[in-house]
Amino acid sequence: MKKLLVNKYQFAAAGGCFPVVLKDTGLIGTIAVSGMASEEDHQLIVDELTAFLTPIK
Repeated sequence: MKKLLVNKYQFAAAGGCFPVVLKDTGLIGTIAVSGMASEEDHQLIVDELTAFLTPIK
């Protein structure tokens, strides 16, 4: 088994974080949400980014 860079008893992989990447620039940050189930945290980010990026008609 590969050695982990973090202690598996102190950290756990979970959803709720989304990378912010700009075209021709690269990664500039992340958006993170916590407090609900991992899938719900992640879905909240996706829903809000979709609403923000959808042009108003």
